[in-house]
Amino acid sequence: MNIKKTSEKYNPLLERKEIQFSIDHPSSGTPQLYQTRVSLANLLKIKQDQVYIIKMKTSPGVNRTIGEAEVYDTAEKARQIIPDYIHKRNMSLEEKKRTSKRKGKDEKVLSAPEKKAPKPEEEKAPKPLDKEETE
Repeated sequence: MNIKKTSEKYNPLLERKEIQFSIDHPSSGTPQLYQTRVSLANLLKIKQDQVYIIKMKTSPGVNRTIGEAEVYDTAEKARQIIPDYIHKRNMSLEEKKRTSKRKGKDEKVLSAPEKKAPKPEEEKAPKPLDKEETE
């Protein structure tokens, strides 16, 4: 996996860098988001909790992924601004398992809702005919 920064812009209001990057990954699939986050943090020589991947896209048939990331000046500022769904998306598998156990989620919540069976009366009741329909 070879990461290259294609552009970088500093946003002083939100105290972050907005980075666009590309990843060349010959003979392999799209890299996992968490691995990309770790590699990008190593490339920038900063802590991982300051880097958040916002978007990654791989075109079909091409071994190149293009993405956007936000690099915050402090981890505290990142926690204030980053929405929860992006924070969860950027977690490692171990962190996701730990947080789901803490909240008391179980596998039943993730399953599809059960369908209620129709009552037998509603199912086969014939529709009464009007006089106008029979004529």
